[in-house]
Amino acid sequence: MEDDRRLVVVLGTSHCVQMAENSTYRTIDDPDYGRLVERLITVFEIDALFEEASECGPTSAQKLSGRLELKYHDVDPHPEKRHLYGLSGLTGEPLAEPFDFAHRMFPDAHFRREDFWVDAIVRQSFQKALVICGFLHTLSLSGRLDSAGFEVDAYVYVPYDKLCDKVHSACTMPA
Repeated sequence: MEDDRRLVVVLGTSHCVQMAENSTYRTIDDPDYGRLVERLITVFEIDALFEEASECGPTSAQKLSGRLELKYHDVDPHPEKRHLYGLSGLTGEPLAEPFDFAHRMFPDAHFRREDFWVDAIVRQSFQKALVICGFLHTLSLSGRLDSAGFEVDAYVYVPYDKLCDKVHSACTMPA
């Protein structure tokens, strides 16, 4: 780090690979996700781990933080408890057939949650933290953390081949 700002590494991923034991999402045991989390912790010398786990853990990252003796904090309240913090429990809704993969999002509800997470992170004592969140939050959360004075590095891990049974072809995005 070139300055005195605390570092936050954001890892956006599918909630399915977080392996939250009490989640309503299906869970996928993905060893690559576990290896990635461990690598980020090692490479960045992480001393705290924050996670959007919505009180549905323990998650695989939470268990890892215990083994590595890292500070851990689930920054997101359970959907049924969000109203206690002035947050909406409803953040989106699925569209009807034939749009199985389309979901209407409620940006204001997500932005308010992200602000809540940043407030929780700001209050914690750490030098280098890893924040794990749903991949759709990656850039907006990174921007909020940057605005809050953190040095931010962001990554996205979405293993489409493990999340969906359909055949996927390799593609590259233009720079």
